Amino acid sequence: MLSKRDVVPENLETSVELTYRSNYDKTREMVSMINFTGGLSRPYEKIYTQHDILLHIQTSKSKARTLVGGEELITKRDNKDLIVLLPKLELFETIVLE
Repeated sequence: MLSKRDVVPENLETSVELTYRSNYDKTREMVSMINFTGGLSRPYEKIYTQHDILLHIQTSKSKARTLVGGEELITKRDNKDLIVLLPKLELFETIVLE
């Protein structure tokens, strides 16, 4: 299982929650993000969309797609890392690695 240091985000606000999971037979890995960048007021009046997020993920997988948006994502291999570009994160998204 990946630890927090095996998924390294770039260009991502610290108020975005990032969680790694894999399915029971390890054929798929998932990185879920919840965007909490809504300012200090509660309840949130507006969620600030995040753009051009790069994720460096230590994995042997080679493809990435968004679960909510159904979009194939641009990926690049760098040694042990799969670099995934998520163009836009609104409220939440899960990236599926296969």
